[in-house]
Amino acid sequence: MKTHDLADNLEMLAHLLRRMPNVDLDPKLASGLQGDLLEQGGEKRAAARLNRPLPDGLELKLSEMNAAEVEAYLVSDEDLFTAANLSELAARLKLPTSKRQSKSALINVIVRHLEASKMHSIIRSTKAELPEGSNEGS
Repeated sequence: MKTHDLADNLEMLAHLLRRMPNVDLDPKLASGLQGDLLEQGGEKRAAARLNRPLPDGLELKLSEMNAAEVEAYLVSDEDLFTAANLSELAARLKLPTSKRQSKSALINVIVRHLEASKMHSIIRSTKAELPEGSNEGS
């Protein structure tokens, strides 16, 4: 970046700051300027989004749905199913995750796990129902 480009960018920044409410910048800079200056009530909404816990019994509810329903449900509420909450849900299901996984990747991991769990339970119940004298291989 050249000096004149930087000067133009600083000029645009100054113009943007003049259009915002005249508030103290120190607390905003400490909190990372999370876009709260641009929207009224942004702090309350951001705090509500961060503090919204996952409902109890969610794992059981998801295990009763098919894969398409689980995926639709996890995509339906963006404020509840944030990447952090999806990571917490994966941890509850004892799934390995990475902090770098995207929201869609976490949803995919959860859906695949629930599908695999259903397949394992079907296989176990089928094996339990087989008569003792039957040959599984032929």
